[in-house]
Amino acid sequence: MVGGVCAQSIEDARAQYNEFVNLWSSGEQGVNAYNVLYQCHGECYALLDASSKGSDEWVESKNLLVKIMPFVRNAVYFYFERNNKQRACEFSAAYIDVIIHESLRGDESLLQEDYGKFSWLAAMGACNSKDFAKAIEYLSVYINSDDIENKAKAYYYMAMCYDNIDDSQYARHVLEQGLTLFPDDMQMLTRIINILEKTIGKSEEDDALLQRYVAKALQFRPNDENLLSVQGQLYELAGMYEQSIGVYARLKEIKPQIPEFSRHLAENNYNAAVVCVHKLQELQSLDGRKDKKEIKRLNELAGSYFAEAAGLFNQLMLKDGWNIKYAYPIAYAYSYLGDDDNLARVNGRIKESGYKAIVDHGGMEIVDFDKSVARAKFVHKPVHEKKPVKPQPVIAQAPKPVMSDVDIDIPVNDPTNVNTFVTIIANEKYNEVAHVPNAENDGRIFAEYCNKVLGIPRSNISTHFNVTYGQMLDAIEDIKEVARIVRENSDSCNVIVYYAGHGVPDEETKDAYILPVDATGKQMRVCYPLSELYRELGSVGADCTTVFLDACFSGATRKDREMLISARSIAIDVDESEVNGKLVIFSAATGDQTALSYDEKSHGMFTYYLLKKLKESNGDVTLAELGKYITDNVELQARLKNHKKQTPTVVPGTGFSDDWQMLRLR
Repeated sequence: MVGGVCAQSIEDARAQYNEFVNLWSSGEQGVNAYNVLYQCHGECYALLDASSKGSDEWVESKNLLVKIMPFVRNAVYFYFERNNKQRACEFSAAYIDVIIHESLRGDESLLQEDYGKFSWLAAMGACNSKDFAKAIEYLSVYINSDDIENKAKAYYYMAMCYDNIDDSQYARHVLEQGLTLFPDDMQMLTRIINILEKTIGKSEEDDALLQRYVAKALQFRPNDENLLSVQGQLYELAGMYEQSIGVYARLKEIKPQIPEFSRHLAENNYNAAVVCVHKLQELQSLDGRKDKKEIKRLNELAGSYFAEAAGLFNQLMLKDGWNIKYAYPIAYAYSYLGDDDNLARVNGRIKESGYKAIVDHGGMEIVDFDKSVARAKFVHKPVHEKKPVKPQPVIAQAPKPVMSDVDIDIPVNDPTNVNTFVTIIANEKYNEVAHVPNAENDGRIFAEYCNKVLGIPRSNISTHFNVTYGQMLDAIEDIKEVARIVRENSDSCNVIVYYAGHGVPDEETKDAYILPVDATGKQMRVCYPLSELYRELGSVGADCTTVFLDACFSGATRKDREMLISARSIAIDVDESEVNGKLVIFSAATGDQTALSYDEKSHGMFTYYLLKKLKESNGDVTLAELGKYITDNVELQARLKNHKKQTPTVVPGTGFSDDWQMLRLR
């Protein structure tokens, strides 16, 4: 159902079209004509979806839509000029629905220069009507258009739409991607801060990312109470008490009436003092000559923090009454300061409350005041165990991708490819080395293409994300066993194996290995050799095993255990002598080239053009045609965008002669 119209018959669609043409020809080129035009669009569009592809009804409804498109475009301007934004949005949606329909995609005559503006209007109309899923679709079209006027807002509204369909995780990743392009956008900064703030303290990585965004937002709103409060909490969680003191001191100046700021200021002064005391104890325990100057400085600094903490805690208890969790830090402070009178007074109150008085300050530890309610729970975590993490600078994890043109409107074919089996391994989140941007999205969307475009039943597709060495072995063993069983019971069997992620070369043997997420590339025995992969797959006995490798085979900087951040690094150079059996290997690059990421499209560049060709051809493409398309486009795009050479390769196994070139995946 489109535009409120249900598909009836081609006669109804034709009648609507003729009525519009008669009105237009007679000079009725206003609201009445456009109302009929809208009904005609709805009839044709619904019929196009309801008809069998290639049928007479399908062909005629498609042709009618092409004929009315210029008038639909005129209608947008007609209503926009008359300030009827709702109607302008409806016709914009009608226009975009046609150009992204699977039957009309690629028709350049429909794709006018203003389609970006129309997709924006369509998205706003869908947002206003709370059709958030449709709004996301239109916003994806807009983001991939050349229009830049509302690009930052598009990311913001897309995140809002995901929030409204209860997908806050995806909303976060959309905002992260938007902020890489528009780092100063306050709307996106505010929204992602609100998302990350809900999980504060659960992940050091997320806390560090949150601190980065908060620091950026404070450049524009230096006295924003909420931003400062979040920053103070983050410093506190990271054990950066001196910095937290500075933040809460500012907050106390801005809003002196709020006791929460005084509480945090008192607690951070106390913990900062304890840090100084522990540093003093370490210095004083050293053998040989002691740094008297540093000992004096730390002693004075600890005293200053303790004095400030004691004063603030006393003020809090004057307002809120006696509180045992504040009594102990006050007593420790007085003990350190040598204030025996006040120490005796506080110890007396502690004993009256049924708790044990302190003797000296030797047992002071960092305190989590939110958790400690009595002496038995007072000690939280010793300073020497705490590992402060500086929130800045931080390299953000690659965001989950915004949908690109190959992620939407994927063609759908009947699931008749029942004797083809697929294993997909996508390693993005590595434990010890840099993540691989977009690898998970590569694997996820490739699985969709296997099912929808190549017609492979979902039960035949096995996906594995962020796998260890053992899991990788299991995945390959599973596909081998499946192929064996199928070969015993069927005349045909085909296998597809896809890998996106890191790899690593053995510096001594120059052999290439796939890198599991729990490996670093230092111990080759826990990495998966490509030669072993080819040997295993060559033995499955399939009619054809097609392997796609969008992989990162990096020269790692072993000193700091980092790998290249934004490139899929040193790529595979397939040794043809290793490819035995009926295999065809598609690899992302050759020699010492880099297999690049295509961030604007949320994929590896190799995978993007693999998917794009499958989409454009509806899967009806030979392996030779597919290889040529990928190579030609990746070579050009890598040079234009990155000024680098990247040449994908296609290598057949020894079990094939030239007949592999005419094989198809579907």
